[in-house]
Amino acid sequence: MADITVDKLNQREKIHMMAGSTFWSFGDVERLSLPALKTSDASNGIRQQYKDEGYSSKVGSIPAICYPSLCACGCSFDAEMVYEMGRALGEECRSRGIAVLLGPGINIKRNPLCGRNFEYISEDPVLSGKLGAAFINGVQSVGVAACLKHFALNNQETRRTNSNSVADGKTMWEVYLRNFEIAVKEGRPWVIMGAYNKLNGIYCCENSWLLNDILRNEWGFDGVTVSDWGGVNDIIRSFNNGLDVEMPGGVNNDEDHIEKCANTGELKQEAMDRAAADILRLSERTRKVSEEYKYEEAEHLDIARKVAESSFVLLKNDGDMLPIKKDAKILVVGELAKRPRYQGHGSGKVKLSYAETPWASLKGYFPNIRFEPGYSLAVRYEDDKAERAYEACGSADIVLFFAGQLENGETEGFDRSDMKLPSEQNSLIKAVARRNKNTVVIVQGGSPVEMLWRSEVGAVLMCYFSGSCFGSALLNILNGTVSPSGKLAETFPDRLSDVPSYEIYPAYGNAVYKEGCEVGYRFYNKYGIDTAYPFGFGLSYTGFEFYDISAEMDGDKIKVRCSVKNSGRMSGKAVLQIYIKEEQSKEACELAAFGKYFLEAGEEKTVETEINTKYVSRYDKNGNACVFEKGSYEICAGYSSVQMAVKTVLNVNESIIYPFEADSMGKIYFEGEKVSDGITLNTTLREFEHKKIMKPVIGAVKMISRKIGTDLVPAGRVSELVMDTPLRHIPMGTNGAINLEHVKKAVKAVNAILGKRGGGFAGKTGEKNEKQ
Repeated sequence: MADITVDKLNQREKIHMMAGSTFWSFGDVERLSLPALKTSDASNGIRQQYKDEGYSSKVGSIPAICYPSLCACGCSFDAEMVYEMGRALGEECRSRGIAVLLGPGINIKRNPLCGRNFEYISEDPVLSGKLGAAFINGVQSVGVAACLKHFALNNQETRRTNSNSVADGKTMWEVYLRNFEIAVKEGRPWVIMGAYNKLNGIYCCENSWLLNDILRNEWGFDGVTVSDWGGVNDIIRSFNNGLDVEMPGGVNNDEDHIEKCANTGELKQEAMDRAAADILRLSERTRKVSEEYKYEEAEHLDIARKVAESSFVLLKNDGDMLPIKKDAKILVVGELAKRPRYQGHGSGKVKLSYAETPWASLKGYFPNIRFEPGYSLAVRYEDDKAERAYEACGSADIVLFFAGQLENGETEGFDRSDMKLPSEQNSLIKAVARRNKNTVVIVQGGSPVEMLWRSEVGAVLMCYFSGSCFGSALLNILNGTVSPSGKLAETFPDRLSDVPSYEIYPAYGNAVYKEGCEVGYRFYNKYGIDTAYPFGFGLSYTGFEFYDISAEMDGDKIKVRCSVKNSGRMSGKAVLQIYIKEEQSKEACELAAFGKYFLEAGEEKTVETEINTKYVSRYDKNGNACVFEKGSYEICAGYSSVQMAVKTVLNVNESIIYPFEADSMGKIYFEGEKVSDGITLNTTLREFEHKKIMKPVIGAVKMISRKIGTDLVPAGRVSELVMDTPLRHIPMGTNGAINLEHVKKAVKAVNAILGKRGGGFAGKTGEKNEKQ
């Protein structure tokens, strides 16, 4: 492949490489025997379909190991472990001939309600960027490309395909781009995926400031830029402004249109050559995926289990209720113990080749254990189940209550409406805890939930989505084989109304980031707002002490040394969190570095970590730069973002300036009131559901979609998604049965009818308009 260069490709071959070959592949050139580059979701396992077709494939996907979701991995604070998980996923891709793994997703968790938070790492850019880089390095260590996503400011699922994220330079550079900068510079991903949304008025997949000025020129990215599936608004504008590949391929039937634009000069020659060169480079980097490759499944399952163990967060443990003695009389309550939620719902949902249930693992170890369902996972309340659980809990030494969202509670394509667990679970937890104070609540889910009962129970263990080995990993924590070492990668607010973006999230048009950099712990800590559990918090069965911290400048880096001691009675892993703040600043201290270290009981060691001053620098709009200002800095080792163990003061004698070659923030386009006399490819069905001429069509769509459930969306929610999907997504939704040319003709015909009848549209962008 190395001898295939751009000059050996004809124009049609370049266009074919850019337009995508099939739903899940791109980049092939038959004449030169250049194979297609196969892609697959996602970051917690391989979701490869038996047939290369759309999401609604009737034959489904090939079973695979399900690893902990990235929401769990973030809580590990363990870059080495995340690297190993990435490597294992890369090996599984190699064994299946997959060249590109579509992950990791590292978007900042701006609000706990984001329906895709389970796929993301953290509310903090340093933690997200560093662990994202570790994942990328692991995947690419075996010759498979990692695809970093979703670039950029894709922080809500509501109307995600046409929402407009509006943010200033400081907000972007200090939070929402910093995570991507770290991952790009330290992980060197071979592919990066453009997001669905607009950024400051321009779709991300046609945003030259993002794809060229920042990604390529500022950060030195030399890989392939690919659209999210259906993320292209204008294909020619996208290619000219930095996109290499439109996906999915094979559904729009638009190669003739692209070639026509190339012949007229509308599609620039340099854009085609750039894309072809990038794709050829990726083909060379992933050339080994065509070779036969085998991996040890037992080793990979062991990695999945260890990542889960490292990610569980012990939030409460009054009276050392955990770990549990083997002869204890245990009552397990909750259907989720037998039917756990291994992962969230969405395009990356893995068909499990191996699955452990908590109940089977616990029953196999503890001799005196029984089960009561307590509640139903269906959307209905059953008094008899709750009553039986309540009666049984009185005679148990300890109650393990399994709590979590229902199956469709957290899914791609939708934002949650609240942070609540199902009401029947909350009521039963309170009732059981009143009767038996030794109640342990084990929570499954991808995001924070309200825990209004937390003062009434004895212990709380947050497990997030833990993958195939959930059962054995949980057993090892509960019986004390492994000490919990997870730390929250996001704040658990007391209530939803405390969230800084509460009143403006989600947005229905302009998603304005009014809270700026005050996202997550930066907000709560700055204003002294109490939380249920702070960022970085997590208990252990053993104890750790941090002392003798020192810091010194080393060029543009800060070398930090700190001593750590395991002062408890069992071995365990200590998470060292290093925070920094200017001594006189009113801002909250922010995470600057971290590390995870195993220590035997009584063991002490001195560890060293490094702060990159670029990653804690401040945006200077006047200087077109980020600056790490001279002055005095507090550098602390913390047990969480609100509990510092020890600190030192570092005097910086000279400012370090990181200038931007490009405009440091681009332009901001607020979309004001719009009046349209017709529909466009970006019109959604919801925008004209009240038009008389369309009512039969809308009714039929709703009726059919209510009965459909897919890997992407649970049954019952397809209708909601379809109504908010732009017309340009019809080819993808029909797997090419209706292509883009068909849609364009239909739009033209409908506009002609509406024009004759005077049935134009009037709607506003930037706010919810129920009368459209």
